[in-house]
Amino acid sequence: MRIGRYLLVIILFVGFFIVFGNRGLLDNQRLKEKLAELRDENARLEAVNGTLRREAVLVREETRYIESVARQELGMVKRGDLIYRFMDPAGKKEEPSASPPSNGNGNPTRETESPPAAHSGSPI
Repeated sequence: MRIGRYLLVIILFVGFFIVFGNRGLLDNQRLKEKLAELRDENARLEAVNGTLRREAVLVREETRYIESVARQELGMVKRGDLIYRFMDPAGKKEEPSASPPSNGNGNPTRETESPPAAHSGSPI
């Protein structure tokens, strides 16, 4: 009878480590889930990498692509283009998102319009 109890305690002890121990069943399941997450992330990064490769080829070989990127992302225009500036409903121009320049004491500086230069009467 004593041998049976000792054997039962040993089996429970070993079973506990098989299930909960390092490299046990629960740890194995957790690692499988982590592996699946890493494979998904790897697939996503490979797709992004492929997109960047195609864009790099376009930048090297297609001048029209470079022009479209410059126009869309950098707001550049070429000679002869008409530029339209839209006003908001209150009649004010759209302000740039950057803060106005400061005069050193924390107050923004105000730009004043200079009067037009006097015409000397001589041709240009």
